[in-house]
Amino acid sequence: FIQGRGEIGTLISSRLKQHYGNIVKDIDRVQLGYELIKQLNKATEDEPEPEYFGLLEQAFEALDNAGIGGELIHTWFQAQLLKLAGHSPNLNTDTAGQKLAPDQSYIFDIDNMAFTPQEKGNFKAEPIKALRLLFSQDIAALAKVDGLEATLAKTAPLVRTMQQNHLRT
Repeated sequence: FIQGRGEIGTLISSRLKQHYGNIVKDIDRVQLGYELIKQLNKATEDEPEPEYFGLLEQAFEALDNAGIGGELIHTWFQAQLLKLAGHSPNLNTDTAGQKLAPDQSYIFDIDNMAFTPQEKGNFKAEPIKALRLLFSQDIAALAKVDGLEATLAKTAPLVRTMQQNHLRT
């Protein structure tokens, strides 16, 4: 409980609800957990909605599972943070309103949060499918998708750019 006067209090006791003992076995996972907490803190207001804490809880459950890669966790977390903040990209139609075609190449328009067709664009069907999964699935389901981590080389930088442009970082 918190004891104090007025708005500012002092935390004098707490109880651990969930123990994530496997995270501390890997310093990279510990650092990633710390980074996720920092990102959540910067992106939210003083009193964020409970959904943000649910997101963090899912991320820590994934961090506790050594079978889920850190890059996947980080990219998924950033995508979900964007989604909760109302900044999901349009992954169905291009900037002209046309349905995204599997045989088309695209570039991403960060201002419009949508793809634009371009002959030598660096986004094709597979990375766009991966982005759809990152923005729509929970991390436990994503961990079971074959080949998803291979697409992170293309999708992770884009998700990070979206976060930098649309959230406080």
